[in-house]
Amino acid sequence: MSPKCSVCCVPCTRVCVCGQVRYCSVQCQKMDWVRHRDSCPVVSVREISNKGKGLVVNRSISMGQVILAEKPLMLVKFNVPSNPLADVLKQYKKLNKKQKSQYLGLGHQVKGRGNKILAIFESNCVSVQISEDEDDWRGIYLQFSKTNHACAYNSVINILDNEREIKLVASRNIQKGEEIVVNYLNPYREKKPSLMLRFERMRSLRNLWRFSCSCDVCSLTGQQLTRNEEIKNNIINLETKQQQFRNIRNMHNAMNSLSLELAIFDLMGKIKDEMIREIPDCLMRCYLYGRVLQIHGVKQSQNPDSFRRSAMDIAVKLGDSYVRRIKEREREFDVFISEATGTLVKERMSKVLGKKVTISLWQPIDNQ
Repeated sequence: MSPKCSVCCVPCTRVCVCGQVRYCSVQCQKMDWVRHRDSCPVVSVREISNKGKGLVVNRSISMGQVILAEKPLMLVKFNVPSNPLADVLKQYKKLNKKQKSQYLGLGHQVKGRGNKILAIFESNCVSVQISEDEDDWRGIYLQFSKTNHACAYNSVINILDNEREIKLVASRNIQKGEEIVVNYLNPYREKKPSLMLRFERMRSLRNLWRFSCSCDVCSLTGQQLTRNEEIKNNIINLETKQQQFRNIRNMHNAMNSLSLELAIFDLMGKIKDEMIREIPDCLMRCYLYGRVLQIHGVKQSQNPDSFRRSAMDIAVKLGDSYVRRIKEREREFDVFISEATGTLVKERMSKVLGKKVTISLWQPIDNQ
């Protein structure tokens, strides 16, 4: 019996991209969209050339839209005192028959006679630490595991609450039929700035995930490659130069740090698809340096608070994890500004009164 249109029941062959419903015409499909939209998934799993399976969007989505939300199939603590690999095997045994079949269907590479279950976990697990001072939790997410890597990504990962639910959020506008990709590597400036460079990136990806990246950025050649690497080398050099001005309580140092950070921000904008997840932090650094200059009475062309607002605007679009980080940075920086203001007042009073004042300074946490 031939399939029928979901609207008028006429025999048809047109299928919605999700594969769940059929239509005889574009008109019927449009008429049914209001009803079907809620049940039509945003993404579908498809075969991707030279990659295996991947996630592809079924319709155009905007920056900030949630692509998928998923709770872990397995969640294991990888702290040193524990025995995480044994815990992986225990949790696998607790899965039902369907879950075990789904787990065993995940891509993996087994070395020699290695354990397949452990190899699957190691190949597909996601680090889901909410903060650096908590336990090292790693999870398996069946749908997210189909998400491939690209150095110029179009979505970012958010980790929510103690259940470690993952939310994948669009980091730019994504067109219908486009593959969903994330950057597997940690933010570059936070961990290792040299990872921005192609050789370092590709070496890390091979060592950690055993594949050679062939994304649009890693496939650049000639002048395009030279220009891309030049921008990143300039960012690294500017960061190195900033180390000369670490004592930002000093007005001269704060002024130089702000100038260098603004130059970094400008360079990041030229490779935005590779750096969007790091731009809010860059803007918050500008906020910090600008506030220090503000308490010194230095006139500035831009109100420092505008940097904070811009950072939060971008973070809101990138998701809850980014909003949480910006709020943490704001609290940290505001404590520093408050104490720096008190210190400056004491210094000025000591000069006026001709007295020596003992000063104890708190320094902001260096995440670089």
